[in-house]
Amino acid sequence: GTETWQTAREVAGLFSGVSAPLPPAFTAPSSNEYTAPEHGPLQPVGYIGPVALTLCLCLIGGIVTIVYTSQVNEAAARGDAEAYTRLKSTRQGWIIASLIIGLLTTGIQVAYYIADA
Repeated sequence: GTETWQTAREVAGLFSGVSAPLPPAFTAPSSNEYTAPEHGPLQPVGYIGPVALTLCLCLIGGIVTIVYTSQVNEAAARGDAEAYTRLKSTRQGWIIASLIIGLLTTGIQVAYYIADA
C-alpha cells in the first residue's frame, strides 16, 4: 500500500554499483558548422492534378502548374533538395490559387445562367 511507499533514492541497494555517465554538455554549433539534414530520395510529383485542373477549371493557372511540375521533377532527378522544396511549394501555391479562381469563375457562370433562365 501507500503507507510503506518510498522514493527510489530511499530504497536500500537499488542504485548500488550503478553509475550512469553524465550526458555530454550541449554546445550550439557555430553558423559555419551547420549542415542541412540529409534528405531521402526526392520523389517526383505527378501530372494528373495539374492536367485535370487545366482542362476543368483554370487554363492559365493549370499551364503554369504543369510547367512547375516539370521543374520539380527535374530538380528531383538532379537531387537538388533546395530547388525541389522551393519549386514544389510554388507549384502548390499555383494549384491552390488556380483551384480557387476556377471554382469562383465557374460559380459566377452558373449563377449567371440560372439568373438568365
